[in-house]
Amino acid sequence: MARVIGVDVGGTKVAVASLEDGVLGEVHKRPTEKASPDALVDQLVEAIEAAGAADAVGLGIPSVIDAARGMAMSSVNIPLQHVPLRDILGRRLNMPGMSTTTRPSPPWRRRMQRTARCSPRRS
Repeated sequence: MARVIGVDVGGTKVAVASLEDGVLGEVHKRPTEKASPDALVDQLVEAIEAAGAADAVGLGIPSVIDAARGMAMSSVNIPLQHVPLRDILGRRLNMPGMSTTTRPSPPWRRRMQRTARCSPRRS
């Protein structure tokens, strides 16, 4: 089974976790870097690389997305305006064809919710 990394970017935090063989790894959170688009992209690359090797990466961002171009067109609370995020991250992570959505996909959300209900609470 594939190992995937999910990234949830918000105005206050970036959360990253892996999913492998149906098992959700530890969720790593850090404050969102909002100094500039480059600083946020650098943070995302570092966080994804720290999560380890993966077959795919899914990214949820609170932005209006041009899906055809993988571009964050506008964002209210993070510095991503007209940023070709899919191309930049795909190139920097050597993972062409990254998935970029405005929120985690329903299967990822359901898996995280089930795991959160069944797992001891982590601080």
